[in-house]
Amino acid sequence: MIAFIRQHPVALAVAIVIHAVFFAILVLSFRYSRPTTAEQPQVEVVQAVAVDEARVKRELERIKAAERRREQKVKAMEAARKREERRLAELRRKREAERRRQAELERKRRAEKRRLAELRRKQAEEKKRLAKLEAEKKALAEKRRREQERLAALERQRREAERRRREEAARARAEAELKKKLEAEQQRLAALQAQQRQSEIDRYQQLIYAEVYRNWTVPPGARQGMSAELRVRLIPSGDVVTVDIARSSGDAVFDRSAMQAVRKASPLPVPPVDSGLFEEFRQINLVLRKKET
Repeated sequence: MIAFIRQHPVALAVAIVIHAVFFAILVLSFRYSRPTTAEQPQVEVVQAVAVDEARVKRELERIKAAERRREQKVKAMEAARKREERRLAELRRKREAERRRQAELERKRRAEKRRLAELRRKQAEEKKRLAKLEAEKKALAEKRRREQERLAALERQRREAERRRREEAARARAEAELKKKLEAEQQRLAALQAQQRQSEIDRYQQLIYAEVYRNWTVPPGARQGMSAELRVRLIPSGDVVTVDIARSSGDAVFDRSAMQAVRKASPLPVPPVDSGLFEEFRQINLVLRKKET
């Protein structure tokens, strides 16, 4: 009942007005039904009642018309309410749909935000990775460059060493060739010097022999081809220090005559000390042989 009153306030007001009109009519009817004085004519009461009934009728008609209008208005309001409810329901549905759409958009926005954040993170990681790769590439290029420089330096060193080796080999060959030539020259000079030395020695030996033979008187009984070998010690002046028999001829007279010839020939012709040949004559062996006449 209270809910109906709340939903239809106009109907309640109309009902109250109708009841109030009927109550007023009853009150008036009661008041006019009391005994009146003689001075009040009957016609006026009837007329008043008739007037009141007509007024009430008009009021009732007006109330009925108002009630119809109210009902129409109520129906219109009900229809409007239903339309409003439908509009509100549609609005709520749309709002809910919009809320869900906004929620979906928010979810998508958050998902997109997370995706973008993840993308930025991956891009940052990719950037770091690319930067690391670039740094590694540069480091590798620098290492390769240093290695190439090292290899180039090694190649230069190898070529330089090879050049020096070739030069050293050429120099060694030249030195060997020169050494060979020098040795050959030295040998030639040594041979020449030896030849000259020996020639000089032979010359002094011949001089000594000539001097000894000039001072030797061969004994008359000496046989043809008889010889004695004498060992003679000399001093740088050519003087004979000692003379001994190294190999006897078998004839003492022959041996003594040979020794006497050496002593008589003293001093013997010997090379000077500064010639370096005297040591060959410090001690000599002389073979004296009887020559054919």
